[in-house]
Amino acid sequence: MDLGNAIRTLRKKKELRLSDVNIGKTLQTLSRIESGKIILNQNTLNQIIDTLDLEPVEFYNFASKLDYPHNFVLQFRRASGSPSDKLLRDFLLENYFKSDYQYSDISKNLMYYYSIKSHFKDEWDLKELTRNEVQHLVNHLSTRKYYGYFDYCLLCNVVIYFPDNESKLIFTKMYPIEQENMRDSETKKYAFTAVLNVISKRIYDGHYEEAMYYLEQSKNIDAQKSDYYFKLSIRYLENLCLFLTTHDSEYYGKLLNYISVLRDLGDDATANLLKEEIEELAFGDPNNIKDSLIKDR
Repeated sequence: MDLGNAIRTLRKKKELRLSDVNIGKTLQTLSRIESGKIILNQNTLNQIIDTLDLEPVEFYNFASKLDYPHNFVLQFRRASGSPSDKLLRDFLLENYFKSDYQYSDISKNLMYYYSIKSHFKDEWDLKELTRNEVQHLVNHLSTRKYYGYFDYCLLCNVVIYFPDNESKLIFTKMYPIEQENMRDSETKKYAFTAVLNVISKRIYDGHYEEAMYYLEQSKNIDAQKSDYYFKLSIRYLENLCLFLTTHDSEYYGKLLNYISVLRDLGDDATANLLKEEIEELAFGDPNNIKDSLIKDR
């Protein structure tokens, strides 16, 4: 992460001169900081962030996104939109799909490798996850002492491959999220999406009892109600599961109401996707569904 470049970019956006960054440093020192020629200590960096009138989280988020070539998530999402882009594919495979990441003991490396493998296996002709790979991931996640961003991002992308017993084992260790009120929004986003993915996969497989188990457990997640996408998606999946198991028109009506709200918001693409999803799950073949709620978010 190029902190100096972020400082310089934000300073110029705020139309501040180097001399306006009044932290007791010479202009030459400040210039060398922005050029990345001086390694910043935390105290000096905090002073600069304060002088720029920014929150630390805001600064680090900006710096991360500014350092685009080294931001895996941004490159990954760009590739999701253009999977046929050979340059982007080669960049991701060369830098993040490394053979020594396959059975790594580091969550970041595993997240890189298996996010790519699970998401692009069809477009980039990558092999399906093997039983040995799945077992390694289960062993890795089940023995962690504290779960962070990379753990939840990894889980989000691979939980659909876990057998139910192993999935429940991981779930009971990773949820409720420890110190949830102290977690950043990105970590919680992937933690919540992993829950949506495992429920969606169980519904697609016709394992409705298992889906209801996770739906019940989800009530203990996001106690602060900070993510309405998560809450709305849980309610959608709950109504979907109840409709598929009871065929009660009341639940079908609730599903259609949800789709109607999406259309009112102008999200016709998702509304059409969910309408197709409901019809295929209830009246057709789930294998015919082109897409689903299962995602990397």
